[in-house]
Amino acid sequence: MPSWVLLLTPDSLGAAELEQEIRLAGYSPRRAPDVPRAEVLLGQGDEPAAVVIDLAAAGEETLGMITRLTSASRIVALAPDGDGPLARTADESGAHVLARLDAKRGQLSALLERVTKGRS
Repeated sequence: MPSWVLLLTPDSLGAAELEQEIRLAGYSPRRAPDVPRAEVLLGQGDEPAAVVIDLAAAGEETLGMITRLTSASRIVALAPDGDGPLARTADESGAHVLARLDAKRGQLSALLERVTKGRS
């Protein structure tokens, strides 16, 4: 079973709270500030249990690049507002959408548990 979750965000200040939520779900967070560094982490052989993308900081194009690298069903997209254009794009791509504020309120760990449940 994969033991880590990739967190893609250039926001190093906000990453600490998100990394804590990933730990609460039982995974080790590995953070990448951009797609090239995310590709390095994804190419190391052991695939992540999930990928968490901060759309507010990383942008819509990042979602498309990461979707090509991993299954959209294992992507959690943190949207600035939860129901705006970025959230709709993420939802249409098959990602699980969560408002960024909700992620910091403890809902990210619960969503990660649902997304990764049953994976081996």
